[in-house]
Amino acid sequence: MGVDASSGLANHKCLVFRQSSDTGGEAVRPGLYVCDGSIMPRSLGVNPLLSITALAERAMVLLAQDKGWRAGKKTGQHELIPAE
Repeated sequence: MGVDASSGLANHKCLVFRQSSDTGGEAVRPGLYVCDGSIMPRSLGVNPLLSITALAERAMVLLAQDKGWRAGKKTGQHELIPAE
């Protein structure tokens, strides 16, 4: 995880950088997310389950915000509802 392609694979939203010199290094590949322990900037120590889970959950919240989705409940199941 980094601020541009020279310092990491993905940004703070877990979007993968394009890694192209003509884009300045900050352009991302739309829709390509990496939400696992491989993008953590350093070793987390013993049992990083909660840290990786929190990172993935945050990435999905940011994805929903970017897409304009909101959470809703229907008969006990969660669904994403497009914003009006």
